This record gives sequence, C-alpha cells and structure tokens, in this order.
Amino acid sequence: MKSLKMMLLLVLLLGSVSASAMTYEKYKVLKNIATATEGTMEAVTLTVYLAVVAKTYRDTNLSLKKKGKTPLYCQPKTISLSHDAVTDIIETKAEMTTQSGTEIDSASISTILLEGLRETYPCTIHTVQK
Repeated sequence: MKSLKMMLLLVLLLGSVSASAMTYEKYKVLKNIATATEGTMEAVTLTVYLAVVAKTYRDTNLSLKKKGKTPLYCQPKTISLSHDAVTDIIETKAEMTTQSGTEIDSASISTILLEGLRETYPCTIHTVQK
C-alpha cells in the first residue's frame, strides 16, 4: 500500500511539474493550501518538490567538491537543509527580490532557492599565503 501511494505521488508530481519548473506564483498557491489543510496532495507535492530540488543541489555540491571545483554554495556541516530551512531561504530571497522592485512570480523556485543558498551560505575563497 505504501509503495502504491508513493508511485501515485510521483506520477502526480511529475505530471504537474515536469512540463515546466514550479514558479514562485505556483509555490505561493501550493503553500497557502498546504498551510490551511495539512496532508493534502498540494502539501505533499510541495514538500516532495522542494526536497528533490534541495537534494539535487546537495548532490551537485558533493560532485563538484569531489572534482576539486568550487561548490554552488558552502553550507556548514552542522546545518541541515530541512523543509523549513528551504522554505525560509525561498521566502527571504523572494522578499528581498520584491523589495528591490523586481517581479518574482514568474521566477522558478529552483532558481530562487539556488540564489538564496548562495547568499545564505556563500563560499569564501581561501588563498594560501606563501
């Protein structure tokens, strides 16, 4: 039963967001529904979508580090990228962007999150002094 639910969830999730990236406008709609009614398909879709995007960035960072390249962002090992942390980063970046007068509703959540991660956890380049 559990695997059937997961398969159904993945079909619904992939069907709803595969044609295009989730925009901030769609994110706000899903977040409002999810906040009002926990456990709905919208709440699950949003949670899974954000988890997949965050995991993709985390995996990309690991790959870049293994190749000796600069990671996308430098999150401290002591901090976990929980669902709440991801939504806080998205909300903060969206608010800062809106305050600067830039329209954000059509921006993709993945782009907003990446920019937010880079600003929240910037990489400091350490130079070796000779």
